Amino acid sequence: VKLVYLVRNPIERMISQYKMRDRLRSQTRLKDQTLESRIQDDLAQFLKKEPNSKNWWTKSSVTNHGIPCLFSNDYLNSVWASLYVVHLSRWLKHFERRNLLVIKSEDFFERPKATVKKTLEFLNLDPSEVNLEKVVAQVYNANTAAPRQSTNSTESKYKNQISLKLRQRLQSVYKPYNEALTASFGIDTTDWI
Repeated sequence: VKLVYLVRNPIERMISQYKMRDRLRSQTRLKDQTLESRIQDDLAQFLKKEPNSKNWWTKSSVTNHGIPCLFSNDYLNSVWASLYVVHLSRWLKHFERRNLLVIKSEDFFERPKATVKKTLEFLNLDPSEVNLEKVVAQVYNANTAAPRQSTNSTESKYKNQISLKLRQRLQSVYKPYNEALTASFGIDTTDWI
């Protein structure tokens, strides 16, 4: 088994999650609240449950008994859902590291052909047997109404969706997790902070 795990700027992913839930009308709780207040609520819930030791998911008591899921459903708390290094650590309890490829979404959108090639090579598929230009064109043509835009920075389409104060608070919460993701999986997260 080989796994490909896609990561994205955690704050942008969080905002996108709420936008998608609103579009799908699947989130009935807190519908009257603003995006900002819903994120603040999730942040407060997460901070109440977050273990207070650095790199808590790597500690021997955790590794011997399994990495806890702090929420009954990972996707219900938007802050928790973006702690990629914690979730990847849980996956590594069942799969060898060499069978897990972590790709940054921003890299895919910046360099789609190279990223698809890297993925195919990881899957032991010959990239020369695939028309990469066609594959990349299909990805970008899936949503022709939206112009192609770089997502490789926090200067994204969601920049003004939440206050600068909340964004900075989230960046400080995510910083150690992003740094651990970089250290463990070689993902450059410097543009996420």
